[in-house]
Amino acid sequence: MILLNEHRMELMTDAEEEHEAPCVAEGFLHKRKLVWSLWLLGLGVLMAVAFVVGCAVGPAAISPLTILKIVLSKLGFHSLEGGWSATQEMIILGIRVPRVVMGLIVGASLGVVGAAFQCILRNPLADPFVLGVSSGAALGASVAIAFGLAIPMLHSAGTPLIAFMGAMLATFIIYRISMVRGNINAHTLILCGVILNSFLASVMMMIYAAAKPDRIYSLLLWLMGDLESAGDWLLVPMLIMLAGMVWVYLLSPSMNAMTLGDEAASALGVNVKRAKQTIFLVCALIVGSAVSATGMIGFVGLVAPHISRALVTADHRFVVPSSALLGAALVVLADAFGRWILSPAELPVGAVTSLLGAPFFIYILRKRARNVWSD
Repeated sequence: MILLNEHRMELMTDAEEEHEAPCVAEGFLHKRKLVWSLWLLGLGVLMAVAFVVGCAVGPAAISPLTILKIVLSKLGFHSLEGGWSATQEMIILGIRVPRVVMGLIVGASLGVVGAAFQCILRNPLADPFVLGVSSGAALGASVAIAFGLAIPMLHSAGTPLIAFMGAMLATFIIYRISMVRGNINAHTLILCGVILNSFLASVMMMIYAAAKPDRIYSLLLWLMGDLESAGDWLLVPMLIMLAGMVWVYLLSPSMNAMTLGDEAASALGVNVKRAKQTIFLVCALIVGSAVSATGMIGFVGLVAPHISRALVTADHRFVVPSSALLGAALVVLADAFGRWILSPAELPVGAVTSLLGAPFFIYILRKRARNVWSD
């Protein structure tokens, strides 16, 4: 009888432990998601700070409090109206806010594309410019600027539109070459991007040699990244980038599965072929839109996803939005630094991000090399 009672007690204890184990796991996961959400909130605050800093920096000194009042008054808080001049309002709403908003969207889109490319290519060194799409846009802009090409009725939108056409042509070439038996091969995709980048760079060198001296400066300024270069073409790439980022986020569960390998992702019900093709084409549209609007802003798509994974998690449901927030803040702060360091002159935002990103790239490369040799 005593043995029977002891056996019953053991069974009850085992059942209680089995019941408590899922509860403990659920509680741990809930806490982790709460921490990740707090990190996202913190990155959102960082982006808001970057917005204010980007609007405050410039030849005309305007306090952050005045900037907030001007912006909020236009958003419906009419009680805040007054206390600033018409010139200050024109500077903020007509010059700095559009520039900062474009910087936020471009930075966010580059961060998202970097996270997506590092996933589908399974390469931590992949960034939005690795596949040659940006080189296609750069070639289109080079031709337009060097030879004075324009599109009737579009005025300043001619160069960005031609750059976008170049990006889409490069996307078509890369897509067709990288397709192997109906699937996108990651190694072929990277090699194709490297070769296309080199070829288009050679073509652009010949264009520079044939261009007039007065056009070379405009061309170099565009290639180094300029948040004021969008002109009349501003709204179109913004809409494309915003829609593309939402699309990539909706594919984040598929990206989570693909990090386990193609076979494991297929076993989990993911159509790997279609997912990779969709991510590649959507990201190519995003990159083409970003480069056509602002020129080349490098290393944002490399730095933002790595920092996001270090701060948050490897779950792409959190990596994608955190990369967007971090990339947005990085571009705007880099642009503000470029306007401040040589004021009243400006340092191109692409030059600042390259100064920050190149050492980070070397760090990742060295870290990866040590891991390979240690294995």
